[in-house]
Order: sequence, then C-alpha cells, then structure tokens
Amino acid sequence: MKKRNIYQALTLLLLPLSFANAADYRLIDLGTLGGTYSVGNGLNSFGEVVGYASFADGTFHASLYQNGTLTGLGTLGGTLSIAQGINVHGQIVGFSLTDDGKIHAFSYQNGIITDLDTLGGTNSFAEDINDLGQIIGHARTESNALHATIYHNGGLTDIGTLIGGTNSWGTAINAAGEATGYSQIAGQTEPHGYRYDGNTLTDIGTLGGKTSRGNDINSLGDITGFSAVTETPLIVHAFLDINGTMTDLGTLSGSLSFGRGVNSSGQVVGRATIEGDTDFRAFLYENGEMIDLCVVTDCTAQGWSYFIEANDINDHGDITGIGMIGGEEHAFLAIRDDGDDNNADDDDDDSSDDDSSSDDDSSSDDDSSSDDDSSSDDD
Repeated sequence: MKKRNIYQALTLLLLPLSFANAADYRLIDLGTLGGTYSVGNGLNSFGEVVGYASFADGTFHASLYQNGTLTGLGTLGGTLSIAQGINVHGQIVGFSLTDDGKIHAFSYQNGIITDLDTLGGTNSFAEDINDLGQIIGHARTESNALHATIYHNGGLTDIGTLIGGTNSWGTAINAAGEATGYSQIAGQTEPHGYRYDGNTLTDIGTLGGKTSRGNDINSLGDITGFSAVTETPLIVHAFLDINGTMTDLGTLSGSLSFGRGVNSSGQVVGRATIEGDTDFRAFLYENGEMIDLCVVTDCTAQGWSYFIEANDINDHGDITGIGMIGGEEHAFLAIRDDGDDNNADDDDDDSSDDDSSSDDDSSSDDDSSSDDDSSSDDD
C-alpha cells in the first residue's frame, strides 16, 4: 500500500496543468449482489451502468445500477450472465449461460431477457447497443467459425471478416451504425482491428506488431483499442484511430496499455501497467496525456485504494470500471462535475421506464471478446 501511495503522489506532482485543473469527480461504489465483487462494463448518458456482480455463493449475474440501486438481471436459464452495453432507452445487451450449457447473446428491457440466438452454431455474444437498437456482437456459424454480427429488428446479420480471415469479433457500434471489432486476416491467426461502415470491413492496421483490436467507436467514428508495437518482447499499447491515422497513446510507467472506451471528445479510458508491469491501473487519456484515473479523481480521498481498469466513458465524461475498496473489487461510477447542472449522474436521473458491456480482450481462439486484455493468444 505504501508503494502505491508513493506512486500516486509522484504522479500527482507530475500532473500537467490540464489535469491539475481538471473537473472534480464524485465516486460511487456500485456494490454487489451479496458477494465480494462487481464490474462496470458500460454506461449511457444518464449514468446508468451495466456489468455483472457476484452473489454470496460466488456465482454472478448481469447487473444494472440505476437510481442508486444495483439490480441483478437474471439469465437465460443458466447460472451466469454478463451485461456489456446499455443505450439511452435503457435497452441492455450481454450474454448468458443457457439451461443446456451454451452461451447466448441476450437483450433486456422492461424486465424481460430475450435470447438473440446464433448463426447456426452453439454460442453467441452481444457486446454493445446503439440508440437505434442495433446490437453488435459475434456468433458461431454452422461451420463453427466465429463471425461478427449485427442484430436489429429481430434479424441477425453476419458482417463477415477481413479478406482471407476465418473468424471475426464485433465489439462496439455508434449511433450511425459504424462499428469496430477485430478479425483474422489472410496468412495469420493474429487479428487486426477493423472499421465497419455499414457495408464493408476495413483493416485499421497496427502500431507495428502483428495484431490489433478495436474496442470502442465514438460518434465521430474514432476508434480506440490496443495494438502490438513489437513482437519480441511483446509490447502492446492503447491507440486512438482518427480518420485512419492510428496514434500510440503510450502507457503509465509500465510497458502495456489497453484502450477500452472513447467518447466524442476523444477522451479514452482503459488500463495500463505500472512500473515493472507488476499491476494494472485504470487510466484516462485526454489532452495528449495518459494519467492514472485514481490520481485524476483523487480516489483515495473518497475511500478507494486504486482503480484497476476503466471500461467505458460517456460524452459527459462519466466513467465506469473496477476498483479496489475495502479489500474487494467493486464496480465504480466516476461522475464528472464540471459545473454543468445537467450532469448525467444523480441517482434520481432516469432514462426510461424500464429496468434497464467482458472483456477478455483477445485475439483469436475464444468466443468471447470480453474480460482480460490480451494481444493474441486468449479469446
């Protein structure tokens, strides 16, 4: 703990003026469903957060934080579920174990959880939903390939792969229907991130290594994710791709970083290693600088030990992810206070009448795109 406090103090002393004068944040512990951990995966403009949380027996269900309360959303008949995304209408998407042991994408609205089925194979995953109700994810085909998919108005569309690739994953979609994810390419199993314009997948390239992944896309079509910079040793950095130009966002004090969310102001959140690559910390990237999110929000003064990862940021600048508090890993909501009386924050703000994303960031073999950021071998 002492080393962590020294690290944060030094970081604070080195803060650029843009961060030293940054907005204040109010931090909320989203709690659990009776267990010891929870995760915030996505949030909407009203500050409603979805993710998953544990029960006392260690199992976990998809969860919604709304109006000051964390609620379990149930499953598709199995024991586990994870929520990944929520739109302004309170429609929620994610994936769940079914009663026969498969994993299926789901949507949730007005207290009803709906199975979104597959492309003919065994498993499917929903990762994000836009305000039009378009859902991005990926599903197994009859041939057991995994393809990125878009669900809309009851239909499931296979958007294919990059040229020559076998498998693809869908991770995020914006209000215009532009999407991102990652796909294998011809001649190698390591995937590349892509941009989808509603018709075509375009390879966004890498920062010099063999692999990249698109994790989020904002309303302007800017994409964040991570890319290999070198292969030996394997160094992976977060990036921000704007108009086809990929910028390396650097790291905190270690060698690894992973971009998870980006808003329309170009603020990026994610996680990065500290010196020695001994541990991860959540980061906020803005004004050309990557800073430990705990330092930006003064998290220790509000009872948190540190933030492990930040998974999403809305256009107001509110952030959700995972932090350490009271010796347990809990979901957090960091509400940005910049003097705007209309903050998407307060517990009595409500986006809809309903009750209304894990993140294994990985490359190729596993079905899910969701819980551990990695460059090539997982998922």
